[in-house]
Amino acid sequence: MTRRTDDRGGTELFVLVTLFAMLIALGLVVDGGGLMRAQDEAAWCAQQAARAGVTRLDLAQAALGDAPVLDGPAAVATALQVVAAAGMEGTAVVNADGSLTVTCTTEYRPVVAVWDGAPSWHITQEATARPIRGVSAAEP
Repeated sequence: MTRRTDDRGGTELFVLVTLFAMLIALGLVVDGGGLMRAQDEAAWCAQQAARAGVTRLDLAQAALGDAPVLDGPAAVATALQVVAAAGMEGTAVVNADGSLTVTCTTEYRPVVAVWDGAPSWHITQEATARPIRGVSAAEP
């Protein structure tokens, strides 16, 4: 029986190319999923911090029965405490319309796509909340 010599090494090359493609796909799945999870965590942090911050009302205004007004410094401090408890960095600002905007920033370091000098990704998410009166809808 004679062997053909023109296709020697063809299987090894196919395996190497397939293995390389599978490693790239694995990197996309793992690091892409990790990046999406980090984005969700930063968004959750911003939303919860904004919600917690708007619970800090100016009690003097609330006692008069007027529309709810934030106690600015207390709202910012509460929001930043929630951000710090989540292990992130962020800012909180009381806007001119009486709402509170919170920004959370985190960092994701790739797990699979690691090489010398591989960048980490900074993720920033923002959420705004405003105090309202009412349970299911804003009341005047």
